[in-house]
This record gives sequence, C-alpha cells and structure tokens, in this order.
Amino acid sequence: MRIERRRTNSGATTWWAERPDGSGRLDLAQAHRCAGLDGVTEPGWQGTDLVGLLSDPDLLRSLRAAYDHALGHADGACVSDAEGGSPPTPGVGLFDVPRKLLGVGLNFPSHIAEAQRAGEPVQAPAQPTLFAKVPTALAGDGEEIAIPAFGTHLDYEVELAVVIGATCRDVPVERASDVIAGATVVNDLSLRDVLFHAPNGMFEGKNYDGFLPMASTFVTSDEVGDLDELVLESRVNGRIRQSERMGNALFSPLEIVSFASSRMTLQPGDVVFCGTPGGVGIFAEDPSTALLKPGDVVEASVVSLVAIRNVIGQQERQL
Repeated sequence: MRIERRRTNSGATTWWAERPDGSGRLDLAQAHRCAGLDGVTEPGWQGTDLVGLLSDPDLLRSLRAAYDHALGHADGACVSDAEGGSPPTPGVGLFDVPRKLLGVGLNFPSHIAEAQRAGEPVQAPAQPTLFAKVPTALAGDGEEIAIPAFGTHLDYEVELAVVIGATCRDVPVERASDVIAGATVVNDLSLRDVLFHAPNGMFEGKNYDGFLPMASTFVTSDEVGDLDELVLESRVNGRIRQSERMGNALFSPLEIVSFASSRMTLQPGDVVFCGTPGGVGIFAEDPSTALLKPGDVVEASVVSLVAIRNVIGQQERQL
C-alpha cells in the first residue's frame, strides 16, 4: 500500500491510499464504512498517526482490509478524492510526534569522494555513523523552509527513510527486513557553515526547525521491493542534482537497521534515513550557485515510489 495521511475539511486526520496504477486516491475511511468492517461505523485507525498505526497490528490489519475492499469496489462510493467531493487538505505529516529520527552520515562513496575533492578530511567509515534529528526538525510536503539567521549555506540531501514496524533489539542483518514496515523519503537539510564550523556543528547544523522535510506518503514494505534497487533523486528548480541507486551505499538499509538495533531499542514508528549520494550543493564546482536560496524549489524523491517538494523561504532575522 501507498498510504497518505490527510486532514479533512472538518479538521480530522484520516488515511487515504494511492491506487496501484497511480490514477487516483482511495478514501479508506469511506471504504471501511462501505464494507462494515470491524462491526463499527468509524475505523479505529481514524485520527491515528503512523506511530499509532504501526504500534497496533489490529489497526494495520483493519486499514489493509479497507484498502482491499476499496480496490475490489473501485466503481462504488469509496473511489477517489476526485469523485468523492472536496479532497482533504494535503500536507499533514505522517507523525503527530515522531519517535526516533536517526540519520547516517557518509554512506555513499560518491558523497565521500566529492567531500575529499573539496579538501574535507573525511574517510569511508568502518561502521554506520549514526546521528539524530529532533522532532521539531520535521516539515511536511509543500511547507516553506526558512533559512535560519545563523548561516547562509543551506544544502539539500535526498535520503531513503525506512520506518520500523516492531520493537526490536540486536536484530541480525538477515532478519532486519522483518522489522521494517515500509519507507518514505526525506530531505536531510543542513546549514553547512554552521555544520562545518560550530563546536557542535553536526547537531546544530542539522536541527533547525523544518530541516527534515518528509513526505506524507508511506509505502509498505510489500510494495517497496528491493531496497538496494531504489533510486534517490533530488532536483532544484527542476534540474537534477543527485541521482543514484541505494545499492551503491557503503551500508545497506538492512545493515544500518541492524547496527542501530545493536546500540538501542528500536520501536514502531522510528525513522532511519540511510545517507545521501554525491551531488550536494556545498561540494559543487561553484557552491555559491548550487546552495539553496530564497525562492528555490527543492524536490527529493525515491524515483517511482514517493516524493516531496518544498520552497525555500527568506532568511530569518537574528534576535
């Protein structure tokens, strides 16, 4: 399933699903009512975020049943936003309050190589280099991202984000796929002049408000397919900046999840984003033209799977 969390005109949140052929969206709450599922009028997953959905297997099964019913009755009352009246307002995030947001640095040889060419003293790590982003860094699809007052070198990083679906610890690599519920895409924004020069730059330079735009669409593992075959792509003002297979990474998503679980307990709804390929702005031939500026439109996608689009706003004033 490709499910999307939206807000209805009444202000409630609900889940919709994309048709398999991409031709429209299915109203899963309406499908639930049509089918009379669970013996109740309103589904138990109505109003839940992705943490709530993944934390309760019964809710996820109920959502899947509504999806299956909608596919089987695509010519009925529970069809799509285009045929069912006014569509819900898009842009609601997958999470009300996320759990862990874990990133991995220097995971693509192409990214390491471009940093080395620019004179950065970096080497390929022997193990995944985990870092964390704070909940307030999350931004939704279509949100405007302000440039913080503390720097000017705003940069983009498209990354595959896998979402954990079970509480786990010390998961071997060969079983890591069992604890991944699905995937989405994030843009791991960085303020490079802070990241490179502040005493705690890796934390501060990546954790300003809105510095983790995340798609409002979640794709379940059965539809994601082979994680290594996914292609990451970023565009700025329509021009491709990054494009590379996940399989070129030093550490696969399964290896990253296994490693993270050896360091901490992972829980349903935890997000692990898996590194960015070469092509970032700061290491371009002319960074001044490649870094993000007010008015730029930046898109990040896992090609043919999920995408997000944001506009860069004005720089904030320093108090």
